[in-house]
Amino acid sequence: MSINIDAQTLSIQGSTLTAEQAVIISEIMELVSLKNSEYENHFRDKSGVITRTIASKGSVSEEIVPALIQVQEQLIVNNQDITDQLTTDNIIKTLSSQSDLSIEQINLIKATLNNQQWDDKTTSLSGLGAIIVAIVVTVITAGAGAAVVGAAGGAAAGTATAAATTATLTTTIQTAVAQSLVTGVTTQLATSAITGNSFKLDTDSLIKGAVSAGVMSYASSFTTNTLVADSSVYDYAKNAVVRGTAQGISSELMGGEFKDGFATGATLSVVNDGALQMRKYVKDNFDYAGKNGEPIPDNVRSIGVNGDGVKLEGSHPEKVIENGVIIGKNEIKAPFGGEQMGERLIFGIPYSENGIIAHTLSAFAGPHDYLSSWNYENIDINGQTNTVLKDNGTLVNVASGLLLMPSVPFATAPFIQNNINELNTINYIRKQEEKKSQDFIKQQTQGGLYENN
Repeated sequence: MSINIDAQTLSIQGSTLTAEQAVIISEIMELVSLKNSEYENHFRDKSGVITRTIASKGSVSEEIVPALIQVQEQLIVNNQDITDQLTTDNIIKTLSSQSDLSIEQINLIKATLNNQQWDDKTTSLSGLGAIIVAIVVTVITAGAGAAVVGAAGGAAAGTATAAATTATLTTTIQTAVAQSLVTGVTTQLATSAITGNSFKLDTDSLIKGAVSAGVMSYASSFTTNTLVADSSVYDYAKNAVVRGTAQGISSELMGGEFKDGFATGATLSVVNDGALQMRKYVKDNFDYAGKNGEPIPDNVRSIGVNGDGVKLEGSHPEKVIENGVIIGKNEIKAPFGGEQMGERLIFGIPYSENGIIAHTLSAFAGPHDYLSSWNYENIDINGQTNTVLKDNGTLVNVASGLLLMPSVPFATAPFIQNNINELNTINYIRKQEEKKSQDFIKQQTQGGLYENN
């Protein structure tokens, strides 16, 4: 069978033209190779308490499908016999799009194989892991920002001429910025060590965190301290607007939306102020060590909340009644805090004044005691006013334990509010880690073209 083709252009793509003899007349003739590809990929996603690891194993297998012209006798193109330039197996003579034929009117478009195999994985912080890192880093870097500012500004302190209020505010903002930088670097180091990724200083997150810290610290100068001042609805609203606006600005800096940051900041402000007012109410109305100016033993001192140094954790005593008359009191050692006026104890074991246990118990003590205050009363015992429990029965103790649950948001709010600058930076870093995981999945899904950095 013979084939005669006369066309202005001729394009053969990934197919075969077969004849005994072929005569082709064309200004441009194209033979185009195509490819068949097979893609296989298997994902494993394992999230632990601290880290999330995503593994991907797969391959891309490609097969070239050339465009072919095959003849048994002769191939003539534009009146030129090119049969002797074809590859042959002594029976079939072939012109392939993959060949190296060099004739001006014939355009051969080759394809190259890109077979790949991969077995890659990436590790990032899990959601809970990021929270744990945030807490640990914030605790271990506490005060570091102030030290940086002190070292940098100590020489100039003696020549400062600004007003005291301005100087204090400036130092506060500088401390917050320095603290944010210290926390940001420490967080990146911790994240690198935990995930196994090489440490790369993320200056973008550090700068954004530092600016956010400056904004939040400046805003704090306009808020009312509800731990020391009786606060009205106006104070709550003012603090919420100021902190909400500052957090909204920080949210914008970190790539979020102002309205989301505002809602978070305003809500946190209200809960924080509520927790501090609860603590103030308990301090104003009931006993604690040192309330009347008496010396506080070393094993009784507490870090308190926001540095107020007041130990509220522990249990008040129960009154002793004989023949209907109050004759004394029995001290009670609570599992968390021991005696309210006594040694710091947790399940009977002493704990340090400024450790994580002390901070945690102090944070819970104010809200929990406020919610339990219905069971407290101030009575006269031997001519001295004492705070005692109205009832120390089993049901009351069970109820007191259950009140720990609604105390949680109020206990955590001051910690979050005090460390919002660092937490903003850490949250930004956490989002960057999450983005790495999502990019890994996306790149692998699109064909495994992932380069492990």
